[in-house]
Amino acid sequence: MFARLIPCIFVLYLIDRIVPIVASSEGDIRLVTEDSPSPLMGRVEIFHDDQWGTVCDDYWDDDDATVVCRQLGLSYVGTATCCGILGQGVDPTWMDNVACNGTEDNLSSCLHSGFGRENCRHSDDAGVICSDIRLTDHFEGRVQVYSDDDWIPVLDNTWDAKDATVVCRQLGLHSLAPVASSSNTSIDGMDSPSVCGVHCDGTERSLDQCTSSGWGSSDCDQYKVASTRCGILRLNSESTGRTNEGYVQIFHSNIWGSICDDFWDDNDATVVCRELGIGEFGTATHGSFSGKGSYTFWLDNVRCQGNESSIFDCQHEGLGVHHTDCVRTETAGVVCFNATPSEPVHQVHHTPTPGYQPSHHVGTSLTAGFAIVLSIGLLITVIYLVYIVRQQRQALNRLTCQQTQRMSRNCYVSHEKQEDDLSEDMHQNYKTETLQEDL
Repeated sequence: MFARLIPCIFVLYLIDRIVPIVASSEGDIRLVTEDSPSPLMGRVEIFHDDQWGTVCDDYWDDDDATVVCRQLGLSYVGTATCCGILGQGVDPTWMDNVACNGTEDNLSSCLHSGFGRENCRHSDDAGVICSDIRLTDHFEGRVQVYSDDDWIPVLDNTWDAKDATVVCRQLGLHSLAPVASSSNTSIDGMDSPSVCGVHCDGTERSLDQCTSSGWGSSDCDQYKVASTRCGILRLNSESTGRTNEGYVQIFHSNIWGSICDDFWDDNDATVVCRELGIGEFGTATHGSFSGKGSYTFWLDNVRCQGNESSIFDCQHEGLGVHHTDCVRTETAGVVCFNATPSEPVHQVHHTPTPGYQPSHHVGTSLTAGFAIVLSIGLLITVIYLVYIVRQQRQALNRLTCQQTQRMSRNCYVSHEKQEDDLSEDMHQNYKTETLQEDL
């Protein structure tokens, strides 16, 4: 009996040890990255009253963002974003008027209006970027690094595409195509701290691994500030459910927009697939084949030769021009392959799975997986315990029944013997009486 209970006791022990680790608790925070191009940036959500909720961006600044990044263990410095640009959440909004001094260990320790006391819309959702390097417009702009409690500029005297590649990789945008350039801002590196002479080979994971004059150097001449644009491109596969197929989106001016399918062909699709690193060849799709895109279009009339390294290097009408002649059913899409497809892609409409909504949460995907495993383990344990109890009850019933039957049989035999003895006595008495009468 005890040997059978050992597996159950072991599973219950694991549940007791793991559940406290993976369960969300009061004051936990997470970054929701479904509308963000990088796992190091996203919408801030906090767990309160057994429910996740958003944070409003009133008074939201870098000190607040730094506390969030510290609590998540992602970085010792953070950059604040506002206005729901990293994704808009759903009710409730738990925090408003957050005012951290930057030294707190968790967001709930900061001053705020009180949980649930807010007057915000989800277009006011707060977000963060957790990195000690940043671009002044979040995903493009002047390059700055954090040194001695301040953001200092990187100068362009040796700045090139390899350096820009490292910056984008450090921001979590390493699979995309970077563009290096110079800004219109000039700085005298002899009078103010800066970084100059940066030289990367393109394989480094962060800019501080490259050679340079050093962070905060005052030995640089007057140069312009280096500028970088991380070509923020993605394949939206929510309608297809396949990672190699979907419609193409570009992040520009804090909005995800589509590419119009005018002149869209396999050469354009091949460039996108190679740029995203998900295939060597691509087949162009049109309209609703790979799902309807957004109402905003950032590129139109794209004409690639097929050998370009980025879709931005192809001929087009201009990035950021709002193309009013395109509608959502003219969204450009791709199907990516590692070899030339042997058969053409039949462009039929794929109906999206009802209720399908991809979501990526920093620090929560493992929690969900553990919760499922533990739930299954608990269910198996309960079923096993019920089985053992039923087996023991059946054995006990059989034993009781056997004992009852044995006792009933003994009583019956004893009763029969008494009746036989009585009958024999009566017979002897009858014979005696009859004999006496005859005499």
